[in-house]
Amino acid sequence: MKCKFCGCSDRRPCAIAMRMMDDQPMLALAGQVSTFTSACGWIAPEICSAPACVAKAYSEACALVESWDEAA
Repeated sequence: MKCKFCGCSDRRPCAIAMRMMDDQPMLALAGQVSTFTSACGWIAPEICSAPACVAKAYSEACALVESWDEAA
């Protein structure tokens, strides 16, 4: 499988920046220091779990729903 947004695949997954907070792994946001990385996974066919890809998929889904409202 290949992500339609970033092009990663099962053989070459994205490296998601992570950090520890209160002994729990969390996403490292912009400006935060990451202490390790985690490989992405699949949240849907052709959509990986990288934050940027999830945001693009959400925007795409919202646009689709809005088009249904306009068509009704």
